Amino acid sequence: MRNKVLIVYIATVAAATVMLKEFYHTKEYGRIKAIRFGIQTMNQSIKNVKKCDLSKDCPLSHYALRIKSGAANAVGPSICFEGDIVMSHGLRNVGPGLNIVQVHGNNGTIKRFDCLDAKDGMPGDTLTDMIEIVPGTIVLVASFDDVSTMMPEELKDILVRLGSTLVKRIKYRDTWVFAGSSGMTSPFEELTPNDEKTNKYGGWPAMAEVSGCFPRTF
Repeated sequence: MRNKVLIVYIATVAAATVMLKEFYHTKEYGRIKAIRFGIQTMNQSIKNVKKCDLSKDCPLSHYALRIKSGAANAVGPSICFEGDIVMSHGLRNVGPGLNIVQVHGNNGTIKRFDCLDAKDGMPGDTLTDMIEIVPGTIVLVASFDDVSTMMPEELKDILVRLGSTLVKRIKYRDTWVFAGSSGMTSPFEELTPNDEKTNKYGGWPAMAEVSGCFPRTF
């Protein structure tokens, strides 16, 4: 009796093995394999996507950011913070002048974002409301169009107090981006000068851009 059971078991396993080998060569298995490969590839792609397209993840004590200025007077700037595009040409919430995002530095929530066009002159209380010098507040700025005539000295002084070292050098049609907070000298700043020898867009320079991991502020 035991021999019969063993023979039946072996035959069943052999038959199942043959069926499985045949299945491996079917179109249905090919579809399943393709789906599995697609899912694995998609999961890997998701893992490889970093906040604001950075090359690596930021530590928990930092925020991911990427700021791009406008291109000439045609394409608006882009401000990404912690993986979210806060302002951009595509979102239609940018404009000529300084595009500004203010962030709570301790928790990363957005306090306010807006476009500041100071070409007609703005009172001091409006400037300090638009760009707060409050301990812990992170300020992200991207230029669009020509901002050299839109920035009174009072505004430049505010940005210097937030850590800018280049804002007072901005000239006609220069592009500029910046991220800073009070009490620091910011490494997140770039100015691309308007130079006919190096300009990328006719009478306009290339976009300015900064990206990286900004430390949390408390």
